[in-house]
Amino acid sequence: MSLEDKERLQLEMREKVLLAMAGAAGVIEHIEFTLNNFSYRYLESDSMGEVKCSLKENDTYSVVGFEPNLAESLKTKNPITRKGIIDLAKSSTKKDCPKVRYEIGVQIVNVDSVGGGDFIAHCEVNWGFPNFEDTSKTNRNEKKLSYEDAIDLRNN
Repeated sequence: MSLEDKERLQLEMREKVLLAMAGAAGVIEHIEFTLNNFSYRYLESDSMGEVKCSLKENDTYSVVGFEPNLAESLKTKNPITRKGIIDLAKSSTKKDCPKVRYEIGVQIVNVDSVGGGDFIAHCEVNWGFPNFEDTSKTNRNEKKLSYEDAIDLRNN
C-alpha cells in the first residue's frame, strides 16, 4: 500500500467516525458501549452477574452492580475501600446478605456537533449497606475530561 493510499484511507476512516459519532446521539451510543465493556471487564463477577448501562440523571450514564460476595470485594488493593469492606463484614451477619455497590459512569456536560465536548467520568465503591446513602462509606473518584472531536473521544 502506497503512502498516498494509506493517507486516503485514514481520511476516509476519520470522516466515517466523525459522521457516525456527530452530535449527542453518537456520543451517547459510544459512552454506553464503552461503559458496558468496562462493566464486563472490571465489575461483573460470577456472584454479581451481568450489569448494563442506563441513564441516571443529569445526562449521567452509568453501570451499577452489587457484589454479594464480600470475599470477592476484598480483593481490592485500595486501603480505604478494603477497610470499609472489612468494617461492613464485621458489622453485618451472613443472614443480612451484605453487598458492596460499584458504579462507573460518565456525565455529559456538553457535546458539540463533531462529537467533542466536556465530560465528567467517575467510579465509586460504596459499602454503606443496606441503603448506600452514607457518603462516608464511599470511595469515589472523578475526573473532568475534554475532547476536541469524536476521534479524540474514541481514541482517548
